[in-house]
Amino acid sequence: MSAGFQLPKEMESAMFPPAGSPRDAFEKLRMAIARTKKERMTARHPFFGKMTHEEWTQLHMRHAELHLSFALPAQALVEKGG
Repeated sequence: MSAGFQLPKEMESAMFPPAGSPRDAFEKLRMAIARTKKERMTARHPFFGKMTHEEWTQLHMRHAELHLSFALPAQALVEKGG
């Protein structure tokens, strides 16, 4: 999966409600990770089709890796003037 896919704006707001503070967002991430350890992901993927729980986990990990690769430490933002 390559970076750069853009959801239509009407779908974006429905799929990604405001996270609140960074602390709230991090807590939601922790809860989502914990949920994957309790529940099996079995839904059919719209593009990849039938996937095992392990394949779903790997897909989510790679997806998170993509998003987190854009995160910069606070000091780096200060040095860049951001």
